[in-house]
Amino acid sequence: MGIKYSSKENEILTVRSMCTQDAKILGALVSRLDKEHFAHEASREAFEYIGEYMASHGKPPSIKTLLADPDLHADTRADIAEVDDQIEHIQEADDLVKILHKYKQRRAIRGIQRSLEEETDGDTLDAELVLNDIAQAVGKAMHVKSNADCFTHYGKSANNKKLTQAVLHEDNSAQILRTGIAPFDEQAGGFALGSLVLMGAPSGCGKSLVAGALATNMAENGYKVSLTPLEMSAAEMHNRIMAKITRYPLKKIRLQQLATGEKADAEAKMDAWNEKVAAKGGRLTIYKPQGDVSIQEVLAATAAYKSDVKIIDYVGLLAGADGEEQWKELGKIARFCKIHAEAENCVVILLVQVNEDGKVKYSSGMAEHATNALLWSNVKEIKETGMMFVIQLKSRNSSADPFRMRQNHEFMDIEEVAPEAEALGAISKTDEMPTVSVKAKK
Repeated sequence: MGIKYSSKENEILTVRSMCTQDAKILGALVSRLDKEHFAHEASREAFEYIGEYMASHGKPPSIKTLLADPDLHADTRADIAEVDDQIEHIQEADDLVKILHKYKQRRAIRGIQRSLEEETDGDTLDAELVLNDIAQAVGKAMHVKSNADCFTHYGKSANNKKLTQAVLHEDNSAQILRTGIAPFDEQAGGFALGSLVLMGAPSGCGKSLVAGALATNMAENGYKVSLTPLEMSAAEMHNRIMAKITRYPLKKIRLQQLATGEKADAEAKMDAWNEKVAAKGGRLTIYKPQGDVSIQEVLAATAAYKSDVKIIDYVGLLAGADGEEQWKELGKIARFCKIHAEAENCVVILLVQVNEDGKVKYSSGMAEHATNALLWSNVKEIKETGMMFVIQLKSRNSSADPFRMRQNHEFMDIEEVAPEAEALGAISKTDEMPTVSVKAKK
């Protein structure tokens, strides 16, 4: 008979069982499965349909809805109708997840085998690249979500002792990622893993500059960072990174005006920076999508790199982030990113558009899902001096004092403000900060 690589019956049973009002069964399935657990077109389509339905309605569809909705392919609805069953106990849900995961692992092994056959069927072989691909495939195949740690009990059935001991006795500094923005790091320590961070400014006020500088800072600190520029090209981002790292002006780099000696020096500085970041275990990955992409597609495309920090510049350019109810769509994106950050134990940073009153354009309600929200909207000062008044609209678990930084447009960097600058009146301590609001626009 040979090795089985999937079970259509179990896959259909799983999607039918997701159409339940039992929160425990639903949670056990939804929190531990992804589309890679489904090999058959019908069950995969149904799984994705249920996920989209839950995102829109806050609850799963009924079996009746699943069978009646014409958006589902007729063959899919027919396959679902053939399996007249749903699981009724949490143990059955656990068993189903284990079964589907075993099949997923078998398919992964088959995929690795086929890939190896293709890679070795030629005259050359990049062994390091092949081994890296295998390692990523194995890691993906081994990964299975667990909801065992989703509940912390106090009193009866208490299970919080390990958390108490960890807080009191373990070094948890690795859970806070330093940003390289000194005034913020002094206040908050950095961004906590599991956080959604919003960073925003009006158009032309340095969102992309800050995103690039932050990405290089955090890579230098030993973190794995992915930066997705949706407006700039990969070449434009590289030019900015080169300016920051080599300290040669962006204009000279972009217009290829570096002298021969400067070119050699710039190349050596880039090589040295790559070695420095690698030695600390850091990495900066620029992902420039071809065409429109959704937030789900961005996070899926960068998933294999296991980034500690994922920066998207900027959220308004994502597919699905516009339309008549843009405020609602942006709120959904923010919530999805927050859930992703917690599930993957990473930091997701969304760059957002801000109006000159300091309010997030189209959906100030995005801040409700954020752990931190750092906004700057003092357009006149930024244009004239590069000075940013950064307001912490949201700062969970730390003080929310505003602070000042200066944008260095020559080297695409953000810099601390020297104390003497304040003394000279370049930055007045009495400057009025813009007011902000977290009320969503409808």
